[in-house]
Amino acid sequence: MTTRTSLLMVACTLGCARLGGGAQSDRPVSSLTVTPCGDPRRPDSLGTVHVIIQPADAATRGYQIELYSVSPTRRDSAVAIVGQASLPPVQAGLYRLRVRQVGYIPASDTVRIRSGDVLCGTARFAWDPVLLTPVH
Repeated sequence: MTTRTSLLMVACTLGCARLGGGAQSDRPVSSLTVTPCGDPRRPDSLGTVHVIIQPADAATRGYQIELYSVSPTRRDSAVAIVGQASLPPVQAGLYRLRVRQVGYIPASDTVRIRSGDVLCGTARFAWDPVLLTPVH
């Protein structure tokens, strides 16, 4: 695998809309937007993240929310992987938030959670149609 291919793979896992050589891709892109919400501060030093799934029918089936701790000196490590809209409270730090649902393109964002933060993420899924080979 070349360095260029590795960089493209990393960029695309983070939500790029362009693939190879700068050509525009026809593949749709999901998005994840995280903003402060609710009571601006928790009474303790932990932070909380809630996620809203769009379109609504994507939230009716089993979806997965993943939170990874990001560190410049080691690999990302899983903090929480849940199938519900709220993650457990976490320590302040830098995290990668990823939301996945079968049939949709995953959405992800890097989020800094500060002590006492209450954050809401909105995952706007783009359908990922899978073309199956016809059975004869």
